[in-house]
Amino acid sequence: MTTTTSSEPAIRLVGLTKRYRTHVAVDDLSMEVPSGSVTGFIGPNGAGKTTTMAMMLGLVKPTTGTGRVLGVPLDEPARFLPRVGALIEGPALYPALTGRENLRLLAELGRRDRDGIDAVLQRVGLADRGDDRFKDYSLGMKQRLGVAAALLADPELLVLDEPTNGLDPAGMHEVRRLIADIAAEGRTVFVSSHLLSEIEQICTWLVMINRGREIYSGPADEFIADAGTTISIVPERDDDTARLEVLLREAGYAAERTHGRLTVTFDDGPSRALTADINRRAHDAGVVIAELAPQRTNLEHHYLQLIEGVAS
Repeated sequence: MTTTTSSEPAIRLVGLTKRYRTHVAVDDLSMEVPSGSVTGFIGPNGAGKTTTMAMMLGLVKPTTGTGRVLGVPLDEPARFLPRVGALIEGPALYPALTGRENLRLLAELGRRDRDGIDAVLQRVGLADRGDDRFKDYSLGMKQRLGVAAALLADPELLVLDEPTNGLDPAGMHEVRRLIADIAAEGRTVFVSSHLLSEIEQICTWLVMINRGREIYSGPADEFIADAGTTISIVPERDDDTARLEVLLREAGYAAERTHGRLTVTFDDGPSRALTADINRRAHDAGVVIAELAPQRTNLEHHYLQLIEGVAS
């Protein structure tokens, strides 16, 4: 595989819009995907993710807007598609054929070298199941065979639409590990999902959209850090929870009471001095703390906060 090593983004979209009569699926979307990144494309169902990916791959023509994929203009898909592998809306393969036969057929249709089939089966962990029929595969195995099909062209850019959708935790782990291994080879991976916990674990870059518009684009670790950190506080007596909330709010802390516990959010993370101050204030008020533990604000919570902020 020849990877793109220049500083030019693997994907650049500028003002991309797709209208279907009165419905706007994608609305003036601009974004960049760094070369060599694992980019998570995040948005709720109906946000325009699949439509955006279809336009990126030349499957749907944008109403307005421009872009480049691997340095090639978006309206010239024949030039960049040979360097792209994609799995959009699940693998569309023949149930009665074996995994190997499906890949052989795809290789012939795409004029690919069939010698690489064993290698991609090995790559996705299906080397010993390649002669089983596709209809007998588990959902996780079907997804992995779909990724194998996308890898037949030895692509620089891999585009995956909801690859963990419908999988159990074990299947999610399989696909997540596979994506990480593929990215380690130097490929750019662009993966959409509404399962934010999955994105948080594997991605280095994030693009978030809502109602067809970008609401965040940048490094994943910066987005998570911007969410701040919380500590969870559980008083020994339930009726002290409300009293401690008032006490900490009066002291300037961002305290919130939920389900019998307090959460206190810190923009820059809780220092020992701040934690000690909370303990001291509780002690002085006669509140015995049974639990005080730091909790990193997860990506999903921060994303929902961002969605609510944009909507308001």
